[in-house]
Amino acid sequence: MNRNLYFFTLMFVATLIILVDNTVSYRNAYMAAEDSTKLQALAIAVSLEATLMNVKKEDYLSARNIFRDIINEGKWEGIAFIALYERGGMTLLHSNHNLIGRVIKDEVLDKMTSTYEIQYAYITLGTGERVFTINMPVHLKGYKSLPVLRVALHTLEMDRIRAGSLVKAGAMTVVLLILWLLGILLWKAMKRTDRLKEELAERERLASIGEIAAVLAHEIRNPLGSIKGFAQYLLETASKDEDKEALNIIVSESARLENLTKDMLIYARPSEVKIEPVDPVALIRDVVDGFALQSREVNFDIIADFQGKIMSDRDKIKQAILNLINNALDAMDNRGVITIRLAPAMDGVLLTLRDTGAGIEDTIKKDLFKPFFTTKTRGTGLGLAIVKKIADCLRGEVSFISERGKGTEFRFFIRDLRDE
Repeated sequence: MNRNLYFFTLMFVATLIILVDNTVSYRNAYMAAEDSTKLQALAIAVSLEATLMNVKKEDYLSARNIFRDIINEGKWEGIAFIALYERGGMTLLHSNHNLIGRVIKDEVLDKMTSTYEIQYAYITLGTGERVFTINMPVHLKGYKSLPVLRVALHTLEMDRIRAGSLVKAGAMTVVLLILWLLGILLWKAMKRTDRLKEELAERERLASIGEIAAVLAHEIRNPLGSIKGFAQYLLETASKDEDKEALNIIVSESARLENLTKDMLIYARPSEVKIEPVDPVALIRDVVDGFALQSREVNFDIIADFQGKIMSDRDKIKQAILNLINNALDAMDNRGVITIRLAPAMDGVLLTLRDTGAGIEDTIKKDLFKPFFTTKTRGTGLGLAIVKKIADCLRGEVSFISERGKGTEFRFFIRDLRDE
């Protein structure tokens, strides 16, 4: 948990640094470009003021084309237009001869009626182009009120610098996305590694338990058989009811321990597969016939949508079916209906076994296939664990769906090992 917190904190800090760097870089680049344009506009305006100061007021009519000539000479690059306005908005001179004499309404000019400071502003031309302007009061001969000189510059250089900053920001954003993608993949890889370590540790633990269980089961089996046999012999010769009751308990408990040792040996036994032709339908009927003789209060309904044989291990499949049926009988208290269906599936056969029991509680579903986990007072907790081990051994799958009050359905996929 702490490692996940550190990881995502690091990613967040890296993201924040990149975003701040992008924002600051873009802002600095834009401001630098704007400052450079301001200096260029100011230099042009000061030079033009010096030129206009040599023109008398009565000579302005003959100087109407002075601004157009300046632009045509190409002395300064990037000029959109040059104009000279009276305070009221009258156009005295303009690089576009057709606009001379017109009165314009302009927020910047209106503002300059009460101030004599230089104003910088962006305006939009009739063509839709956005230009940068310097609006500077100039001292001209014959004018008491200072006319306003406006120099409009194209923003191509500013746009180029801004576009470069945007490209850089975009590239950094792509790097950031790649960083996040790699980070998420790395995090998933670490989670997967942790999970594999846990699974490996669990397998090693279960292997150790299995070895111990096999040794114990083997050592217990022989003396247990002797105890059970001697108790049965004494039971046949006992005359007192008290002795018979005690001997019956010994025989019963010995039989239960025999079942436990048998399950432990099956679970701990190496998973060797004996591949042979198997008729799943005949195998199921054979198993069901044995249970039908033992329990008359349970009805078996077999639905065979599959006919034929597969290549697999007959004994292991039989053991899995036995355990699934025993589990269903326990869930139904040995009364109800067990429905078994066989259906063809890709690369094998799907066996489904549904009971009419009470269903499985949600809190224990995740532990159902774990060895030695049981909710029964006399269960071994190995029945379904053995089914899972057999499914893995035969390269099949086992799963279940269950709802409280509506029973449980186990799905056991039996793979055809014909090509193995």
